[in-house]
Amino acid sequence: MLAYPVMVGSAVEMLLLSFALADRIKADREAKELALSMGLRAQVKNQEAERQSIEKSRFLAAVSHDLRQPLFAMGLATESLRAREPAHDPVVLQMKSALGSANGLLDSIMTTARLETGSLRANRSNFSIQPLLDRVDLTFELQARAKGLRWVVTPSIACVHSDALLLERMVSNLVSNAVRFIQSGGVVVSCRPSGSCLLLQVWDTGSGIDSAHHEAIFTEYFRGEPETGGDNGVGLGLFIVKNCAAILEIALSLRSVPGRGSCFSLRIPLDRSDAQGQAVLADLQQSPPTDGSV
Repeated sequence: MLAYPVMVGSAVEMLLLSFALADRIKADREAKELALSMGLRAQVKNQEAERQSIEKSRFLAAVSHDLRQPLFAMGLATESLRAREPAHDPVVLQMKSALGSANGLLDSIMTTARLETGSLRANRSNFSIQPLLDRVDLTFELQARAKGLRWVVTPSIACVHSDALLLERMVSNLVSNAVRFIQSGGVVVSCRPSGSCLLLQVWDTGSGIDSAHHEAIFTEYFRGEPETGGDNGVGLGLFIVKNCAAILEIALSLRSVPGRGSCFSLRIPLDRSDAQGQAVLADLQQSPPTDGSV
């Protein structure tokens, strides 16, 4: 008498279990489809963001390139005016300084654009470091002395193995920051042999950099605060230095004491084929290094 109800009850339970299992399978499938859909949307979104970033970088590079010619023409006109009207020298020097700043900004924009698109490549060669130091000296000495800063660039007979253009951009960015951000004291650019490398250092007696910002200052568009206001740049200088150092396999380091100043160091590979120069540098390496005092 009870067999039939039991069988019916079991059948109902099995049916309910089947429905529950079907619902669970459906829910799992829908969850997987949703996750896949969200993943695909995120992937498409990332690809679109990357495409826009590349297009932005290419646009900036193109604009910077197109602005080169008019700036070059303005530079020639400025030199012509200076030759014809010596009495206007102070004004002309201000114009040259402004043009130099504009050219420096364009260099930074173009270099950043190439970094972002991955098109910046190292072109290494062996070269003497002194011509680079001479150009840095010529570019920044007047600016430093106009602010009443002590300015020192130590000479070097070293030959290094690197990319001359990228290395000069790195050193110029470090020096430009030092001169821009301090209002008293001085700036020293020093070189000395250190093992298989040339240790190039840029010292300044500015307000220093808090240790909490040692990583942040190398990020894109990070802008520090000058000691007494004024121009603090667009925040690309140290970003370029860090990325070029990685490309050139140059060790970059920072030491800074708040209230006393900072020292940025570059360890640049020496030209190992220059046997005579290596011998002289080996002798110099026995001499006590400069402490960067200004």
